[in-house]
Amino acid sequence: MRTRDDSDEAYVVGLCSQVLAETALTQHKFDGLQGDPGTGGRLAELPVDDQPPPTR
Repeated sequence: MRTRDDSDEAYVVGLCSQVLAETALTQHKFDGLQGDPGTGGRLAELPVDDQPPPTR
């Protein structure tokens, strides 16, 4: 089974990090970004890959 590190998503995020010379925040979770409630009514925070704004 493939891991997330071997995924196409991780590859593209890695390329963006190299080109922009910035480290992406991977699988970052924001309080206000939640998925649909599960069968128990719990809302799960959704992970997001983010490229931070340039610091230059």
